[in-house]
Amino acid sequence: MEEKWKKVEDNMGLIHIISQRTILNNPELNRCYNYWYEEFIGEGKLGLIKAIDTYDDTKSEFSTYAGKCIENRIKEFLRKEFAKKKGYAQNVSKSLDEHLNFENQENSNADNFCDTLIGQFDVIDIDKLEEKEFILKYINIILNCLSTRNICSIFYFLAGKKQKYIADKLHISQSYISKIKNESFEYCREILYTDKIYSERFCLKEEKNEYILTISTHEYSIRAVKIIDSFDKSSTIVCRRNKTGMTIWTQDLDEDFYFVLAEIFNKQLI
Repeated sequence: MEEKWKKVEDNMGLIHIISQRTILNNPELNRCYNYWYEEFIGEGKLGLIKAIDTYDDTKSEFSTYAGKCIENRIKEFLRKEFAKKKGYAQNVSKSLDEHLNFENQENSNADNFCDTLIGQFDVIDIDKLEEKEFILKYINIILNCLSTRNICSIFYFLAGKKQKYIADKLHISQSYISKIKNESFEYCREILYTDKIYSERFCLKEEKNEYILTISTHEYSIRAVKIIDSFDKSSTIVCRRNKTGMTIWTQDLDEDFYFVLAEIFNKQLI
C-alpha cells in the first residue's frame, strides 16, 4: 500500500498538468478555475490509482497509460455533471434563449427565475441545493456583490422589462445592457461556484412562507420606504423598521418584488 501511495505522489504532476489543460481549453470551466481544479485533482487521483492497479508494462509506458486513465476519469466526471444539469433543465417551461435574450423578450415569468439562473450554470451540481435555497443564495450574491447599476439591470430584467426600458431608466445604451447582464451573471456564477466570502449589507431569507429582505444601510432604508409607499397599494410588499435598519416583507419572489428592488437601487431616480 505504501508503494502505491508513493507512486501516486510521484505522479501528481501528471494530474496537475491534465487538470490545468482541461480547464484552460474550455472557456466555461476556465471561468471558475479554482472550483474545477480542485474537483479534477480529486478525480485525477482516482484515475491514477486505477492506472496503478491495472497497468501492464508489456503494452505501454506507465505515464502514457496513467495519463489516459486520468483523462478518462475527468471526462466521465464531467459527463455526469452535464447529465445532472440536463436532467434538471428538462423540467423548465421555457428555453434558455427565451430567458436570457433581452432583445426578443416580451414578458418575463418570475416564477421561472430559478430556470433563468440554472441556465447560467453549464455543469453545476444542482442537486446540492434546494430550489429555494438556490434562488435565495443567488439573489443575495446579486444584492451584495454587484454595483448598483448592475443590480438595477438584473432586477429590471427579472421584472420583465425590455432592454429599451432598462436603458432609458439607467441612461445608458441598449447594447451596453446586454454586456452588463452577461458580465453580472458570470461574476455571480464565479462567487457561487467558489463560495467566496462577501460582506452582507443586504440579506434575503425565507421565514414562515414569507420572504424577508433586511437592509442595514441608512441610504437604502430611506429609499425603500419612499419606493414602496409610492408603489401599487394592492401589493403585498411592505416595509418594517427594526433595530438594525429596515426589512422588506413579501409573500412572493415575483416581478413586483424585483421591480421594487430595481427602483430602490436606481440612483437615477433621486
